[in-house]
Amino acid sequence: MGATPWEFKSPLWYFFLKELFGKALIESDSIMKRLTICLLLSLLVSSELQAQDAVKPTLRTWKDSTGQFSIEATFVRVTSDQVVLQGIDKKEISIPLAKLSVADRQYVKTRLTPKPSGKKYISPALTAKVTWTTGIIKSGRFPKKQVTENSVYLDVPYRKQERLLCVPTCASMTLSYFKDPHVPRELKVLSRKQKYIPQKPFKDYTITLYKDLRVAMEQIGYSWKYINYKNTDEGFVAGITAIKENLQNKNPVLVDVAFESSHTFLIIGYDEAKELVYIRDSNIAKPGLRILSYQQLKSIWNGKGYGLDARPTLFTSRKPRT
Repeated sequence: MGATPWEFKSPLWYFFLKELFGKALIESDSIMKRLTICLLLSLLVSSELQAQDAVKPTLRTWKDSTGQFSIEATFVRVTSDQVVLQGIDKKEISIPLAKLSVADRQYVKTRLTPKPSGKKYISPALTAKVTWTTGIIKSGRFPKKQVTENSVYLDVPYRKQERLLCVPTCASMTLSYFKDPHVPRELKVLSRKQKYIPQKPFKDYTITLYKDLRVAMEQIGYSWKYINYKNTDEGFVAGITAIKENLQNKNPVLVDVAFESSHTFLIIGYDEAKELVYIRDSNIAKPGLRILSYQQLKSIWNGKGYGLDARPTLFTSRKPRT
């Protein structure tokens, strides 16, 4: 058998072309056929390069809300309430999301919104209106305790709340998880800047604001951060991003919600792939587990039940080491 008219330096190329076009074609002496092969190969390489270019971040001009300052940079990520950009010099800078122009905030939102791939089935349960029974898991297969790059589930102990004591109870569950137990009644009394005496009759069944709970936490050595995110799409993106970051550090997060009434959830985990949040709800029966989609949480996460048009959030953290 004679030498192949087109001499390939690598046998891998020969094998690839033979599988793609057939042995008879690539060993043919026809110039037209060989030119056809070259054309097809160039189209394949061009398509691959275009696909790679499509996923690269776009260099664009970013402006602040006043329009006076701008920078040429590419989007990298969102961390808490900061947008991280990479300048032309390849150095990363952080800019508060709230200080960007409306157009830039919308661009960040589109970058964080997953693009649909084909016809994706979405369960009606994940978009349904939230009621007191929505997402309650009473038995069966519970999520595994884990902290991975894209999912977290913290095994926070459950405690049933007394009337209107959801905030102190969420804090009490968190402290039990931190191996520093305090009962909800104690935290409620401390939020009033009073001394807790277990034997004294307890009658203070009133709502507890986060700013008051922080007073209680400071008295026992904790410094928890309270943030009101805007009740907007951008506010939700900034808030849920910060919540996931706190959970990655194994710290639960309290959020106020309003659906059939005002209430407080303790978020103990999330699943980024399924866009779910895991909630320890002190106002339902043991094990107190509720699972909601991001969209469902977005629809109820607000303080409107007590006149606050925002997304109240309390980030827990462990006691500082001394």
